[in-house]
Amino acid sequence: MNEHLEEVPPDRWREQYQAALLEFDPKKLGELVKFAESAIFFRLQSLRRSPEAQEERRAIEDAVSALYTIKKEILKFPGLDLH
Repeated sequence: MNEHLEEVPPDRWREQYQAALLEFDPKKLGELVKFAESAIFFRLQSLRRSPEAQEERRAIEDAVSALYTIKKEILKFPGLDLH
């Protein structure tokens, strides 16, 4: 396993996600969303060989969905409304 992945605390993604959810300043929110997405990516990498982590994976799916909504509805990222 990658040494960097082992250095990331398992709950880092939750902390970063919560920080994004609680931020009201749009200037800071974009950066916090990036941090949360990065932390989620690293956590998923460390969970890829862990079959007992289904509950956490579902929580991550919910977080990714919420971050997508923030990017689309609040930050107005271009290209997210593909309907």
